[in-house]
Amino acid sequence: MTMIIPVLTFVTNKQKIIDLSAAAAKIIHAKANYALATSAEAATTSAWKLLIPVIKFVAIAAGIALLIYGIVKAFDALSNSESESEKAIREANEALEAAKENANATKNAYNDLKNEINDYTKTVDALAQYTKGTEEWRNASEQLNESI
Repeated sequence: MTMIIPVLTFVTNKQKIIDLSAAAAKIIHAKANYALATSAEAATTSAWKLLIPVIKFVAIAAGIALLIYGIVKAFDALSNSESESEKAIREANEALEAAKENANATKNAYNDLKNEINDYTKTVDALAQYTKGTEEWRNASEQLNESI
């Protein structure tokens, strides 16, 4: 009877890892959709219109990869024998830490992308304020081209 309790705890912890991985993937997907919604308004050139599907694909792929990584690590830990339960729990915790780091890296990449889109939008807005063909317009256009 005493062997059943650690095994149940072990299985419960693995389920938590799977649940956390799924939750992280959902958060990443939601942030990707939010980024796409806000960046779609700023995407005024064909280059940005082509980049949006790539950004969405990368964000979704990162979320899926994170989910798969967590599930694989959880099942790897579950495949260990009951006598190795401590080792499996340690590996599961390492997998969870790796998932947290991946989620933070994805969050940072999202923030960087959002900042770049905001900078681009500000430059496009500044360009729109000038009369086409004037010296100010040329300067703003050159600055826009350099930012891209």
